[in-house]
Amino acid sequence: VNQVVLNLRGLGPAMVLGDQSLMAGFETGYKINYANVWDLKTGKTLFNKALETDGNYDEQYIAVSTDRDKVMIVKNRKLNLFHLNGEQISTAEIGYVDKFGANAANNKLSLLATGRQSGELTVYKANGDVVYQFQAHNSTIRKIVFSPDDKLMYTISLDNTIKVWQAADGKLIGTLYLFKDSNDFIFMDDEGRFDGT
Repeated sequence: VNQVVLNLRGLGPAMVLGDQSLMAGFETGYKINYANVWDLKTGKTLFNKALETDGNYDEQYIAVSTDRDKVMIVKNRKLNLFHLNGEQISTAEIGYVDKFGANAANNKLSLLATGRQSGELTVYKANGDVVYQFQAHNSTIRKIVFSPDDKLMYTISLDNTIKVWQAADGKLIGTLYLFKDSNDFIFMDDEGRFDGT
């Protein structure tokens, strides 16, 4: 049976939990900007927060913790953490968030990773403190992904590499080098050992 679950005015950046039960996103439009979390089975809005807007596109990021307890919103250099019931947990100023880079929070929403167009990677605690910051790639970081147990972080760049990091301290575990127009690759660990096709 086909059925409309959500009817939105305009959807900005969004994310869906791995089990596809919840979706977090921004309803955006001219002078309209709401951060929402929806139950994808029922269409019910579980979280709704009006955000300030000047009608222009703002750098925004939203995520829901895998335990479905917290919502993280990043907008205009502010990192806000809420309980799903709307109660604010914390707010913090953070550094520049590149709208052409990538952003990702770990599954517990205790860390936020931001990747810039320059290849710089910054990881913040939820309270806004910088955990580490360094040049991770030679080009734009296009995607950041945390492992299900939050121990590893993967950064994917336009420099044709995927790097694997220890999420807690930023230690490089290894780099997957992808070759243009080919299915060949080499994975090299931080000590120079490699494997590939």
